[in-house]
Amino acid sequence: MQTLTRTGIQIPDQLTDAFTYRAHLAAIAQAVEQQSVIFLTGMASQRPAAGKAGRVWMSTDTGDFWWDTGGAWMLVNHDPPANAAAGTPSLRSLGTAAGTAAAGTHSAQHAPGGADPLPEAPVGMVTRGATLGYSGPTTIVWQGPASPYWSSASPNQIKLPHPGAWLVEITADPIFGPSPDIGCSGGSGITATGCSQQFIGVASWLIIAEGVNASAIFEIRPNGDGNASGFSATAAHIG
Repeated sequence: MQTLTRTGIQIPDQLTDAFTYRAHLAAIAQAVEQQSVIFLTGMASQRPAAGKAGRVWMSTDTGDFWWDTGGAWMLVNHDPPANAAAGTPSLRSLGTAAGTAAAGTHSAQHAPGGADPLPEAPVGMVTRGATLGYSGPTTIVWQGPASPYWSSASPNQIKLPHPGAWLVEITADPIFGPSPDIGCSGGSGITATGCSQQFIGVASWLIIAEGVNASAIFEIRPNGDGNASGFSATAAHIG
């Protein structure tokens, strides 16, 4: 007697097997009933009532696939549900209401000082677009888009996001009036060398950042009234 591999249906050999019509026909019908899948298609509105387990229905107008469990149609879709009832896996909106999910800390983890900080570019630049006028000691207030090197919350600070040695260079063009002095007048978590020097358009400092997110503040000390434009500052992490 031959047995089919996938369905297990037995086919009697007419020469060697006694053929019992009723028994073999029942075995074939039972195998088909247990192992076959009924695939149906049509408009969503044409889907029949559930009740025959194992049927598959594809709605030709929506592209949805449904599986008949024997008691209900279960949607089998490529898109997960959104904001489903508690205990049901689904996509969640951010928020604090029932069925939503609290915002995570992903960005904070990858920020400087976070648990898994992303490497910053070793060189950063900040600028000051407006002309800076001075008649006494004047702190340089920087401008520009937010970056690891500058934020609008502390606009007079150049941020040094990583510990180690930094070379900071400030340029300005042009300078009107007597050449002023320029120096690193303060900051947080730093040690600076060459703090005060004559400024004729370019000056540089070696600054040691003692930890993450150190900062440096620079000040012009004039030798008379003057102003300067085209300020830019470059911070390079050198070790």
